[in-house]
Amino acid sequence: LSGCVPPKEQKKCDLNVEFNAPYSQQTYSCVWARDRTGWRHGTGRLDSYQGWSACRNDLNQFMQIDVGKVRPIAGVVTQGRTHYGQYVTAYAVEVSEDGQNWQAVQCGAPFKGNKASNNERKTNLFNAPVNARYVKIRPTSWRGHISMRAGVVLCEEPCKKGDLDFTMDHSFLSATDGPALETKWGEGRFNNGGYRFYRGQGLQLKQISCLKNPNEYSIVIDARIDHTWHWNRLLSAGGWGRYGMFVKHRKFMLYPEDLEMVCPGVIFNGDMNKFGITREAGGRVRLYLNGFMCAEGEPTDAPRAMMLSKRSVDFFRDPSHLHGSGTVSRIRLWSKALDPEKMATAMGCKKPEKSNQKCKSVVVYNPPYSQIKFSATLGNHRVGTGWARGRLNSPRSWIAPYYGRNWWMQMDSGEVQAIAGVVTQGRGDGWWWTTRYFVKVSVDGRKWRKVECGRIFDGNKNWHAKVTNMFQNPVKARYVRFYPRRYYWYAAMRVGVVVCEADCKEKELDYRFRQTLMSSTGGPSLALQRHDGHFVRRYGYRFHRNNGLQLDQHHCFKDSKTYSVIMKVRLDSVSNWNGLITNDKWGDNGLYVGDGKFRLKPTDIMCTNEKIRRHTWYKLGITRAKEGDVTLFINGYPCAEGKPKSSKGFVLTSTDLQLLGGPDGQGTGGYVKRIQMWGKALPDKEVASLSGCVPPKEQKKCDLNVEFNAPYSQQTYSCVWARDRTGWRHGTGRLDSYQGWSACRNDLNQFMQIDVGKVRPIAGVVTQGRTHYGQYVTAYAVEVSEDGQNWQAVQCGAPFKGNKASNNERKTNLFNAPVNARYVKIRPTSWRGHISMRAGVVLCEEPCKKGDLDFTMDHSFLSATDGPALETKWGEGRFNNGGYRFYRGQGLQLKQISCLKNPNEYSIVIDARIDHTWHWNRLLSAGGWGRYGMFVKHRKFMLYPEDLEMVCPGVIFNGDMNKFGITREAGGRVRLYLNGFMCAEGEPTDAPRAMMLSKRSVDFFRDPSHLHGSGTVSRIRLWSKALDPEKMATAMGCKKPEKSNQKCKSVVVYNPPYSQIKFSATLGNHRVGTGWARGRLNSPRSWIAPYYGRNWWMQMDSGEVQAIAGVVTQGRGDGWWWTTRYFVKVSVDGRKWRKVECGRIFDGNKNWHAKVTNMFQNPVKARYVRFYPRRYYWYAAMRVGVVVCEADCKEKELDYRFRQTLMSSTGGPSLALQRHDGHFVRRYGYRFHRNNGLQLDQHHCFKDSKTYSVIMKVRLDSVSNWNGLITNDKWGDNGLYVGDGKFRLKPTDIMCTNEKIRRHTWYKLGITRAKEGDVTLFINGYPCAEGKPKSSKGFVLTSTDLQLLGGPDGQGTGGYVKRIQMWGKALPDKEVASLSGCVPP
Repeated sequence: LSGCVPPKEQKKCDLNVEFNAPYSQQTYSCVWARDRTGWRHGTGRLDSYQGWSACRNDLNQFMQIDVGKVRPIAGVVTQGRTHYGQYVTAYAVEVSEDGQNWQAVQCGAPFKGNKASNNERKTNLFNAPVNARYVKIRPTSWRGHISMRAGVVLCEEPCKKGDLDFTMDHSFLSATDGPALETKWGEGRFNNGGYRFYRGQGLQLKQISCLKNPNEYSIVIDARIDHTWHWNRLLSAGGWGRYGMFVKHRKFMLYPEDLEMVCPGVIFNGDMNKFGITREAGGRVRLYLNGFMCAEGEPTDAPRAMMLSKRSVDFFRDPSHLHGSGTVSRIRLWSKALDPEKMATAMGCKKPEKSNQKCKSVVVYNPPYSQIKFSATLGNHRVGTGWARGRLNSPRSWIAPYYGRNWWMQMDSGEVQAIAGVVTQGRGDGWWWTTRYFVKVSVDGRKWRKVECGRIFDGNKNWHAKVTNMFQNPVKARYVRFYPRRYYWYAAMRVGVVVCEADCKEKELDYRFRQTLMSSTGGPSLALQRHDGHFVRRYGYRFHRNNGLQLDQHHCFKDSKTYSVIMKVRLDSVSNWNGLITNDKWGDNGLYVGDGKFRLKPTDIMCTNEKIRRHTWYKLGITRAKEGDVTLFINGYPCAEGKPKSSKGFVLTSTDLQLLGGPDGQGTGGYVKRIQMWGKALPDKEVASLSGCVPPKEQKKCDLNVEFNAPYSQQTYSCVWARDRTGWRHGTGRLDSYQGWSACRNDLNQFMQIDVGKVRPIAGVVTQGRTHYGQYVTAYAVEVSEDGQNWQAVQCGAPFKGNKASNNERKTNLFNAPVNARYVKIRPTSWRGHISMRAGVVLCEEPCKKGDLDFTMDHSFLSATDGPALETKWGEGRFNNGGYRFYRGQGLQLKQISCLKNPNEYSIVIDARIDHTWHWNRLLSAGGWGRYGMFVKHRKFMLYPEDLEMVCPGVIFNGDMNKFGITREAGGRVRLYLNGFMCAEGEPTDAPRAMMLSKRSVDFFRDPSHLHGSGTVSRIRLWSKALDPEKMATAMGCKKPEKSNQKCKSVVVYNPPYSQIKFSATLGNHRVGTGWARGRLNSPRSWIAPYYGRNWWMQMDSGEVQAIAGVVTQGRGDGWWWTTRYFVKVSVDGRKWRKVECGRIFDGNKNWHAKVTNMFQNPVKARYVRFYPRRYYWYAAMRVGVVVCEADCKEKELDYRFRQTLMSSTGGPSLALQRHDGHFVRRYGYRFHRNNGLQLDQHHCFKDSKTYSVIMKVRLDSVSNWNGLITNDKWGDNGLYVGDGKFRLKPTDIMCTNEKIRRHTWYKLGITRAKEGDVTLFINGYPCAEGKPKSSKGFVLTSTDLQLLGGPDGQGTGGYVKRIQMWGKALPDKEVASLSGCVPP
């Protein structure tokens, strides 16, 4: 009722705890002089150096404290301002749970304050504790000025699960409740990193009721120690005396040191570390540094055996002043002893997985630079150079940059394995080294774990000595990182990894000498006999004379009677005895290289075929079977075998093997790149494979071999003496050449390579020495390849015997079995005088496919369908991109034509360019043909002699690629084909053997009487059957136009208008129909192609798809230019074009005016026709027309519309000229001149000559004299005329008298004749006269041509005709009127 709503009261506290809030949890109404909180007048914490002073003295001032969370508040503690006579004598208290809604404690009743300005505390407890988070103290009376220091009395709550967790987040309270820490010996300060304490300012935990049993506990302290070399007590308890947990001399330990509990890791000044201790009920104490258990024991000599006291626990405080300064960020206590795994988790340590492998012995692994990385290097050098060379024993080291921290060096141990420790050295060439470092490891290179929770390892004390640090337990990892922490001058390191020696896998040892003597398959490491060799990146391990390697192999190989060894070595000397594998029990015997031979000593098992050379890499191998059989291998090839009886058959013993050295100084220096050993005898094929010998796949034996003498375009040399080009002087390595190939120098890197054209079975190699010069190859190895990139050694590179003299004697070496390949590389291994040779390849002749041969001339004389190869019997030309270039007399011969079973029947196609087609050029001959054969002469393709009458009409130009074909049927019929078109045929019975082939040989481009020329051949094909014309056309790439089905009874020359003409281009770029773009027949000029470029064309549209029978050409209409040769293409749709007669070159004009007609062999079905000039006189000038087959007239009707043509639109015969051309005029039709009318052969269209109708639209220049319109030779002088202005029949009186015909006036004049003889005349559709004439047989039509628009004896005039229509019947008058445009009312 009085307006007081007190906070809800709680039960009395069992135990109170004083909370002195940090400044981050204090707020003031205002501060004198506007000082900030925590400075001068804003220091309101208990025991602060001054206190809070309000900005003014009134009842609105307050101090507010935040206790961190809602919890029971028991009272308030106050002090006055330090030594200044200012203090609060009374105050009221308000509390709140959220800082917004406030409630007065005890209804605002004042509490008594302080009585002096000193450090005396005045505690006021509430009648009952209240639940709140915020406490507001409002001064109600004061002395001097409102000034005070204050804290809050809290109820101590029971700690959760018996644990305490002091997070030092600006508070000494435990996050799990329970008692608070106290600053008994002076207060430090909170910062973002925790609580900063100075020397002597420790922390005390008084009431440790949480820890029920002092015999068992765990404590973790997260702290930075300022000076780790000095004394720094971390933990003590009542009764411990001088004993306790310390950091001293940079070590974490239990003091005194005679307790022997000192952690090995190094503690650096100012580093944050986590210090832990556990005590089990039985008295066992363990120390932990950053989560790793670093020491343990039972310190029974220590007071109370390190049990805690219930009275208090002290941190960072020592009664003998053995304490220091630092920062603590967290303190945790548990009322039980946590095990090591839980302590590691609690301290944030993620440890690497322990290795399950038993570490019987260890090996130092010094990885190559390809397995080393750096975060950065001084100078940013590339790995393996400069300051980026941190391998053990390297001449320099890795040096981290001088700026920044956390630089690292990473090593890859090659696989996930047991890592047991690390080895370090300083800089290799100066006084820099790393004194402290820590290590991380990883399984995958992404997730990293600190070894021993980040233990700082002791590093080096000088630049050269190696320091090994073994881990407490081997860890399972692949990658290892080194992080320098302290160093001398610069962080310089050379490092290695200590790994546990693994068991050998499947009784195999594999030493790869990649900067280590370890086996990559586990098992024992190689040991040094006396002194170190050294590793060389490209060559492996360098061993010196009498300083080989030792191997204790007997743990790996249980059965001593069977084994295999392969070693890749390069020896400095091969002249004396040089041990490779020896043993004390074998005495002086073993595996040796002596006098250049690979052998077992002292037996006769020796490789005699190949000499071992010094400074040359070899893969030398030995296998011993259980029965005692021993085989020796050189580069995978089994070179010797036997069953030795000395040295107990060379059985392995329990003593160490001596590798790369023998007893009594029987050894040399050299390099070893790899040694592999097995506890079994490997089969020969596996030894070959492991030695890098992957032999080509062997084929079955050849039924028949063929010697292939590759042209120079298919030969390649490593280099040539005097830098001669291939095919000249020292680059002539073909068999039987005039000299031979001579290498530019004498070494084992020289080779001669031959391309056989495609992948096929290779049976061997043929060689000769250099011609008469004392130089030849005495031995060589052979490699083969299918693609020219991947090579395989034949018989594992075993040498073949070469020549014995520099003459033309051939030395043929056949392989054990043929191999499939395209490229053959011959590598000389020994020689006389100089590396000089001539060589070819022995091929298996394969059966030709389907009895055909196809020589594509793709830099090879081999057939793409297998079978025999062509030979250059009379001298060799050369290959180029266009095929094979032959010169006069250099023909080709096909010897073994077993593919062509029957010489009576065959087909042959030759694709060739002939240089001079006017001269004699034999293309084909065969045994027994004599002077007969297939020739090009006078630009014609023919069978010679010409009396065989088989000459193709097409023209052959110099240098043009043409396809020449011949077929012979079994019956003797021979056909010639040019570019796919059958151009001649016959039965040349007079020819020797009737043109049958000879099985002995077929010759191309060669004539015994020297009637041969030069050229280029790109392909030759032969079939063992006579292909029909269609298949020959297809084979020769000719797509012929479709033949017309129309019977060509007669033909018509079609001269289309310019609207139906196109040009690819014209000289001067004139518009069609003007200038040089007027190529119609009889036009005043012509089409002239541009003088640049080729393949210009002129195109004509015949109006519809019809039968095209030929073409007509003229030259330029007004000058001396014409086209002499051309070819023609036709098309149905103007898009797909086909060459007429497969591109036959037609003979053109010989002058500018005459018309030349070329008829096709068969009419073709087309609409569009193109003309392509090939040869011309001055310029390619043409006027052209198209010869079409005359079509049948439709429904006995002819309709001539004179739209730039004299053809009927309804088919049937075309109009012909009487004497000379008229011309077409767009608006007026056809212009005819006096006595130069038109002719018509109509009798094929009109079968009944007694009845017909004619209508013509004409305009005459003259009407006064007799002017014939329709006449006929059989009618004599009679016919249809216009005379004296009258339209009439002559000589009868059937005349239109009513209307006078006027000159220069258009008329539609018509005539009809009925079968009975009645004739009617029409003017403009009107029947103006009729009758039944008796003369001229009643004007019945005859079989002779009609004369139109002109009469006999000059009875004609000029004029225009726009249309002429004719029917084979008498039209009724009304229809004539309608067709004449007359529509009467």
